[in-house]
Amino acid sequence: MSDIVQEDFWSANPCGSDGDFQEKAQQRDSMEHWIRGLLREVAATHQDVLEVGCGQGIEAYHTCSYLNSGCSYTGIDYSEASIRTANGMRDQAKQALSLNVDPMFMRADALNLPFTNDSFDGIYSVGVLHHTPDPARAVAEIHRVLQPDGTAYVALYRKFSPKVGIAKALRFVQAAGDKILGTERIIYKSLERRLYSRSLGTLFMECFGVPYMYWYSREGITELFRDFEILNISPYGYNLPHIRPTGDGRTANGYFWLIKAKKTGN
Repeated sequence: MSDIVQEDFWSANPCGSDGDFQEKAQQRDSMEHWIRGLLREVAATHQDVLEVGCGQGIEAYHTCSYLNSGCSYTGIDYSEASIRTANGMRDQAKQALSLNVDPMFMRADALNLPFTNDSFDGIYSVGVLHHTPDPARAVAEIHRVLQPDGTAYVALYRKFSPKVGIAKALRFVQAAGDKILGTERIIYKSLERRLYSRSLGTLFMECFGVPYMYWYSREGITELFRDFEILNISPYGYNLPHIRPTGDGRTANGYFWLIKAKKTGN
């Protein structure tokens, strides 16, 4: 699948819901209530923060409200449409939150981060790298631009979790149909306009639409982050609006692995 297909898909389907800043934030909280705690941890312990895959900027603005003055935040995303939306919500975010840092957004590729080595002391990426053509390369890029003794916080799809299992099965069905008929993402293209909605859109996109989707066992995560010192790997989240784990979001059936990993000093 070409990079052009990937770019066109994410530009046409930027991550996040419709609506104004408050509506987008409420929707994100209803699906992933634990992310706020992660952002507070990142902001409390780091000064120069990079988000790889910032989407429409909801986590970005909350991070900038948690960071201390004098710190920096940079958000990159593959979708030009998402970057436009993130920049366009700046005034709304300032009205809703007390921002200590003004975020910088830019379009960039997670596989070729446009930063010099050792640029950031904290990097986070939630639910993004498993949708890139080469997650291992993306992780290597995070390692490259992370400062020695800096920390990466990355959420990737967890193999054998219920949500990912359903998506895997349906993607297999679509791939089999494509192979027989000589097509590409036939279910997605046939049903996109009929099934896509605010309530069903995320599930439909995960099962049929996204060009790339990877998932990992614990052993696979360990291998992926072999150049880091892994501080913690835990399962997180259901991604269902009416079924939420309590507390900090950890749950045995979580569909994410949340990885906290340190770049050892040179």
